[in-house]
Amino acid sequence: MASREQLPHLLQLLDDDSPVVQQEVGRALQSLGPELARELDSLEPPAEGAMREKIQRLVEPGARAQLLSAWPEWQSETSFEKRLERGLDCIAAYQTGTLYTDTVPRLLEQLTDGSKASGPLEWARELFQERGLSGNVQNYYHPRNSNLVHVIKTGLGNPISLTCIYILTSRKLGWQVEGCNNPGHFLARATTGEGTFYVDCFNAGRPLTEGVGQKLEDRLTGSTSPTPSADSILSRVLRNLINGHCLLFQKSEMDLYYYLLQNLTFDGSAVSEMPSFSPGDLVQHKRYGYRGVVVEYDLEFRGEESWYLSNRSQPDKNQPWYNVLVDGTEQVTYAAQTSLEVDPDVERVMHPLVPVFFSSFEHGCYWRNGRAWIVQSP
Repeated sequence: MASREQLPHLLQLLDDDSPVVQQEVGRALQSLGPELARELDSLEPPAEGAMREKIQRLVEPGARAQLLSAWPEWQSETSFEKRLERGLDCIAAYQTGTLYTDTVPRLLEQLTDGSKASGPLEWARELFQERGLSGNVQNYYHPRNSNLVHVIKTGLGNPISLTCIYILTSRKLGWQVEGCNNPGHFLARATTGEGTFYVDCFNAGRPLTEGVGQKLEDRLTGSTSPTPSADSILSRVLRNLINGHCLLFQKSEMDLYYYLLQNLTFDGSAVSEMPSFSPGDLVQHKRYGYRGVVVEYDLEFRGEESWYLSNRSQPDKNQPWYNVLVDGTEQVTYAAQTSLEVDPDVERVMHPLVPVFFSSFEHGCYWRNGRAWIVQSP
């Protein structure tokens, strides 16, 4: 384990071009664990800017392992606030754990300290107009817009991150504020003695005008889930992250967030390893020989029992199962991990759903967008 006395010497090696040196420096920095950010702050002068970003990249393997370990733990929480807060904190700790010492719960508490607002609408005005939290218009799709620590520190976020901050701080202050799954633009719904108001946190926290708010209410009436759960909100956050990393061609990050997304709805215990394939990978069926592209997967079998019993091979249910768009057809198959292998052919897949769920074909794989898979498994 590295010591704080060794830290300045390790930082001098950050510009060394040797992959071996970079790997060893990364391991040494990882060994400092949660103390690393504090130690970086204590240096004179403090490690900042590009140096912190480089450190973050070097410790990413350790941060990823920590995220995968922590992700199932918060799911034992039963309250909406705790589930949402802890889930968002896991994401923030992974993304910027060495850049900031603060956590999501601590920053939310700091935001509410000293508030003079007497209700949720006044709080929205204070939070977004007086304190300056606002929508990141210039870099809308960047993944860190989903990181609440980064959003609070920089003052810039996307609609759902800003709305989550408003919801969680409002509830700490004792007001009834919920999310609102308005398609394309996440909003908050605040209930006061004067009625229900829809708040657009991305646009300075302004309540929608009465006419627009009423039209929205009419559109949402009869919806099966007008008020999203904590897991539903986190699913939307994860899909934003998937889409953001897709635009940056960062497949490893996309695969990670897909795995976390699937774990939100996984009924069993957490799986120790990520699946062998991920959305966008080209695969070939070992027995039947067809090739295709993975569009989605389940961490265990979730198809119809009658379909499974009619399957000649009947692979083990307790393994990842994949929805595959079959090349040259309109078929979508459901195949077990043990039935698939890497496709040696790196040619494009011809299927009508490819442009619906993938944004491009680069570097021998398809790049999955954030669109939810709605086609049911067999």
